[in-house]
Amino acid sequence: MSPALQARLARLRAPDMPLMLVAFTNDLSVACIALGVQQFAIRMGATPLQSGLLGTFGSASYALGCFLAGSVSDRWGRKRPTILACAVCSTVWLAMLLARSPNHLLALMPLSGFSLSLLWPPMQAWLSEFSAGSRERLNRTMALFNLCWTAGIMLGPLVAGLVWDWHWWMAFVLPAVMTYAMIVALVRTPTHEHVQLPPPEAHPIHPERVQLFLYMAWLGNFASWFTRGVVGSMFPQLSAHLGFSSAMLGLLTCLLSAAMFTMFVLTRRERHWQYNFGTLLLAEIVGMVGMLFAAVSHSPLMFAGAFIASGLCSGVTYAGSLFYALDGAHQNRGRRSSLHEAVLGSGAVLGPLVGGALGQLISLHAPYAASGVVFGLAIVGQLVLWRRARPRLAAEVHADAPAAV
Repeated sequence: MSPALQARLARLRAPDMPLMLVAFTNDLSVACIALGVQQFAIRMGATPLQSGLLGTFGSASYALGCFLAGSVSDRWGRKRPTILACAVCSTVWLAMLLARSPNHLLALMPLSGFSLSLLWPPMQAWLSEFSAGSRERLNRTMALFNLCWTAGIMLGPLVAGLVWDWHWWMAFVLPAVMTYAMIVALVRTPTHEHVQLPPPEAHPIHPERVQLFLYMAWLGNFASWFTRGVVGSMFPQLSAHLGFSSAMLGLLTCLLSAAMFTMFVLTRRERHWQYNFGTLLLAEIVGMVGMLFAAVSHSPLMFAGAFIASGLCSGVTYAGSLFYALDGAHQNRGRRSSLHEAVLGSGAVLGPLVGGALGQLISLHAPYAASGVVFGLAIVGQLVLWRRARPRLAAEVHADAPAAV
């Protein structure tokens, strides 16, 4: 057996691998449920505003829950909140089958969103603890984590689109059963106290530089998840209006996550994007152009290009936001990862809310123009932060600090 193959097999036996499986399975389930809920609501006569509110209610409860979940996991450990989250959200998804109007779904979405807030921040902090303070290990671990959950989000709409025309209720039962099964993986995953870890690396990045890039990445990530909220909640309405099939809807929604997945592959192999403002800025310009293009699109091919551009941008902003939140953090990983999730959750709240209102009052294309504007505002905010901080950064004496554009 070659050394390379032995190394890969050893990686599959690493103590954090069950968490990678949970990340993949849970986000596949969440993406399947998200599209299933929208389709179910449309079937029951939901208006564009109600479609937007379905995304808003779930994301709002998730964002609020994230402010609590990180601190809870810092005090009570990572394992218990994640197990509770899987049990509760699966039960809520099965309860959605009993809905008889869009308002019933609106009542259940906050329960689903809040329970998921107990999963993601604790699990991200749990994974970061296996890096033992090494920036290289942190990057590789979180990049693999990003690949896993993005693969789940990418396949979820495809699964929902395919099973909907077969047995529509499977779009709810299948995610619930898979997420219940993930409780076993969480129970079997050790905490970092029970794993022998290598010593941490020296030469950390200056805290002021970390803080600046964290704030800038938060702005970009907010805009990216505002866009994802718009696409997730409003594109089913626009797709139905344009006459796209359920399978085409699933495929186009999948492309956004497929592009994000591709970008995560690049962030795992390369480190030049870290603490590099030019990379972040370019990604957001691509995302902005993609959404403005979606605002005038009418064919599947045009939407495919727009969603790919947005997904590439999301890969950069999410990877940066999560990496900067955990790089150098030791005592409060749960709180910092929860703030990362709360920021993106806030974008996912406002995207469906603003998109639903604009779709109701103006047109079903208007939400995508709003996403382009939000990207523009994020870029302006980052330029202001960069200009104010650049003189102080230039004075830093850090032999190992990567060059920031």
